[in-house]
Amino acid sequence: MPAICQGAVQPEGQGSTFSALVPTVLLLAALLCLPGTGAAAQVSPATVRGTVQDQAGAPIAGATVTANHLGTGQSRTVSSDAEGQFEILQLAPGAYEVRASQSGFSAKTQGDLQLAAGQLATLDLVLEPAPETSSSTTANLIREDQLIGLPLNGRSYSQLATLQAGVSDTSAASGSRGVGGGSLTVAGGRSTSNTFLLDGTNIMDTGNRVPRSAAGVQLGLDSVLQVQVFSANYGPEYGRNSGGVMNSISRSGSDEFHGSFFEYFRNSKLDARNFFDRGPNPPPFKRNQFGFTL
Repeated sequence: MPAICQGAVQPEGQGSTFSALVPTVLLLAALLCLPGTGAAAQVSPATVRGTVQDQAGAPIAGATVTANHLGTGQSRTVSSDAEGQFEILQLAPGAYEVRASQSGFSAKTQGDLQLAAGQLATLDLVLEPAPETSSSTTANLIREDQLIGLPLNGRSYSQLATLQAGVSDTSAASGSRGVGGGSLTVAGGRSTSNTFLLDGTNIMDTGNRVPRSAAGVQLGLDSVLQVQVFSANYGPEYGRNSGGVMNSISRSGSDEFHGSFFEYFRNSKLDARNFFDRGPNPPPFKRNQFGFTL
């Protein structure tokens, strides 16, 4: 508050007394005339305390909790502890918006929280799991255990693509006899509309078909780690054709030699007689597929 300057008037007949009081009066007047320094207003801060948890009631540790003053825009941020508890101190009175966020969860916002001076507010925030983001590239994966464990007549990994939705093989009948196969139709498209990649590199021939063996199938299961099958909604990096995309991922090497030896054996001696077969025995059939990788 401003200081008030006060003066004294000398009464008659008291000269000596007034002269003695002059220094004291002047000193007091100077002190009273100094600019006043008002005491700062002491306002009791408010506090927000609470927990962050998921829908099952489990605490969420490390969540970021921010209290934003809607009037001034000032904010304070803390993190929840191992038990999901948090405490935000030294908050000025007013309207607040409290927001909690954590990776893997959708952020939760509590708006219009009115805090009075000295108030201790309790707030429990429940976070819901974040929805899965859809990617522009949807790939089905032919895993290594499928390539090794599933029986493939002709050892063509393209046969496993028919396990995916919307993928069929129009030459499956001839492929079952080991003399063809691999003419995949994806979502009703033509077999010549597909794209075959090896580690991301296009391996189509001049006829826009994938290279095949003499039997008309794709070999090399022992050198393939997995196969990505893009049937629809794939990104522009897999463009060029309007059909599906098959990207074969080859096995990587190491600092030691590794290899395998295989033989796939088929023989009419192991087959049962078909109802339409003539004679007491099934027609002769012998087939041996063998090779090795290093």
